[in-house]
Amino acid sequence: MGCGDAGGESSRQTQQFACGSHRELFRAVREFARRSADAELLPDFGRIEKLHINFYDGEMDAAEIAKHHRTTAQFVAKMQRILDAAHPTAAHPAV
Repeated sequence: MGCGDAGGESSRQTQQFACGSHRELFRAVREFARRSADAELLPDFGRIEKLHINFYDGEMDAAEIAKHHRTTAQFVAKMQRILDAAHPTAAHPAV
């Protein structure tokens, strides 16, 4: 399974995404959101990216960091459920 394996009903329907840039990650998350019908995945990923940017720029205060941390944990849990549903026999490491 690739970094952005969006899942599918069969291996022929599975689309792989390279994950070398933010644009490619957004594209993969957009596809996960489309296939799962979860309208919050993409906006949540945008908030997570802000947390990533803050690592370098340090512009967020502690309350913002905590809020984005919760969003990240929820996003990871959603993605875990999506991956488990798409590939029920695959082992996904706990995060």
